[in-house]
Amino acid sequence: MVESASKRSSFKIYYENGNLKREDTETKGKWEGPFKQYDKNGNLKYAGTLKGGKAEGPFKTYYEGGALFSNVTIKNGKAEGPYKIYYK
Repeated sequence: MVESASKRSSFKIYYENGNLKREDTETKGKWEGPFKQYDKNGNLKYAGTLKGGKAEGPFKTYYEGGALFSNVTIKNGKAEGPYKIYYK
C-alpha cells in the first residue's frame, strides 16, 4: 500500500511457509511508523514504532506462542518509565 501524499509505504515480508514475518512502514526513505515481527508459526514476537530505523515509543515483546512478555517505552534509544514484565 502506498500513500503518495505522505510518501508512506507499508511492507509485508513472509516466511517460506507463507506466514507473515514482518510488517514495516517506510516514510520518505526512512523506516518510520508501526512495525510488527512474527515467528514462523505466525505468533507476534515484537510490536512497536520505528523512528529513523530505531525503536521509539511503546515497544512490546511476546513469549513464543504470542502471550505478552514485556512492555516498555523507548526514548532516544533507551528504556524510559516503567518496564513491565508479564509472567505466564
